[in-house]
Amino acid sequence: MNYKQAVEAALQGNADAFSALYESTQNNMYYLALKYMKNPDDAKDVLQDAYIKAWQSLPTLKDPEHFPAWLGRIVANTAKNMLVKKKPDLFSDLEKENEDGRNDQIVSYGISAMH
Repeated sequence: MNYKQAVEAALQGNADAFSALYESTQNNMYYLALKYMKNPDDAKDVLQDAYIKAWQSLPTLKDPEHFPAWLGRIVANTAKNMLVKKKPDLFSDLEKENEDGRNDQIVSYGISAMH
């Protein structure tokens, strides 16, 4: 069963199709989540949340052949959101006064703006 067939069957409620989509993507998605989270337990939490979001949003998938890429974006966004919740000071917009008294905005992910 290809991705298009599996997505169409899953949309009809076919449990085997859901299983096939999960089984064909879970390893790659786990390693993607682990790359962001750096912790196996957190990566598993991300994966669980991401698959729930994917199943709920499956009807919005425009091109079923691109299911793995679409799911990868969901996993990445879920991981980023979890990181923001776990470590908000790394992701907050902070102001920093530079040597000449100007304020430089520190942008998301802790990288300072350059002038």
